[in-house]
Amino acid sequence: MRIRAILLMLALAITIIQVSYELAYSSQEEAIIKKQIKTWEHLCSTYPIDNSCHELLIVKALTDDGQISKSIFLENAHRIAQDDNENLLIADKDSNRIFVFDSKGSFIKYFGRKGSGPGDLIRPFNIQFIKNNVYVYDSGNSRISIFTKDGIFQKSTRIYTFYNDIAIADDGTYFAVPLATRSKDNILHKISSDGYFIKSFGEFPTGIQNMPELWGRLAINSIKREIYLAYSYLLKAQIYSFEGKLLKEVPIAFKAMESREKENLRNINGKTQEGPVWQVIDVIKATDNGFMVLKTYPRIEFKEYDYNGNIINCYWHFSNWDTPPAKDFIITDIAGSKRKFIICYEGKYQPIEVYEEK
Repeated sequence: MRIRAILLMLALAITIIQVSYELAYSSQEEAIIKKQIKTWEHLCSTYPIDNSCHELLIVKALTDDGQISKSIFLENAHRIAQDDNENLLIADKDSNRIFVFDSKGSFIKYFGRKGSGPGDLIRPFNIQFIKNNVYVYDSGNSRISIFTKDGIFQKSTRIYTFYNDIAIADDGTYFAVPLATRSKDNILHKISSDGYFIKSFGEFPTGIQNMPELWGRLAINSIKREIYLAYSYLLKAQIYSFEGKLLKEVPIAFKAMESREKENLRNINGKTQEGPVWQVIDVIKATDNGFMVLKTYPRIEFKEYDYNGNIINCYWHFSNWDTPPAKDFIITDIAGSKRKFIICYEGKYQPIEVYEEK
């Protein structure tokens, strides 16, 4: 009986300790969330949206409850593209599939499966639609796989370095951002359509002496033969020619991110022991007028620049304090001069959201 009593007392003590720990953890987590909300509110009030910005309204989210009930859901949508019928192509990194939805958001089909055989995928990292074909950066298999828009596998090209981002020109030439670099002439790689390395090029942004991690995002304009590079941790974009010449460096006007960029600069230039911490630009895309950048914090905000680096358009939507960073977006024109935006967010089971100008 005495042993039993001791065991009961031990069990009670363990339970009290566990409950105390959970309460302390919950209280600590609640304090962190309150601090994050306070910071978000401060940024929103300190840096209001300019009156010239066009407001966006959310009109749809993929996938909806009806599709999820049919086991049609996105595990980790990583990049998106659109074909010539305005069907949405989604590279899902965790399910190792390419999902296809029509322009109204209805599911059509998916193709691809996990594996290393022809047409198989492991962590599809990027997707583009070029000249009636779907190009997929199959990062887990270190290759670019090419499919017809109906999902029929055509061929693949071996890629021998892991890249943070890849953009493909209309002639099949690849431009890519390596994950790490030790020299300024190794910021971008140019690769032939059959996978052979052609050259590396680039220049560190102004004020940067060292950049061990690039984390850059790419977009290209094949007609103008220009490359647009945005640095995720810096409020800067660079424009290069296809031949590798730096044409212009453009400061990006996300005012709410300036203090975070300063902290990143201290880290990048060796003033602290940490690397870059804050992501200040999410995505860059080419437009008919130049290029557009997106940041989803402290609100969803798009800024479009012309080829000379001037802001020509701004779009925004009020988002929550915990809205995740964007992984990709698409711009399309709708009735009149209005635009539609489709955003793919970072993280597991995040929806694809569709916005239109108010």
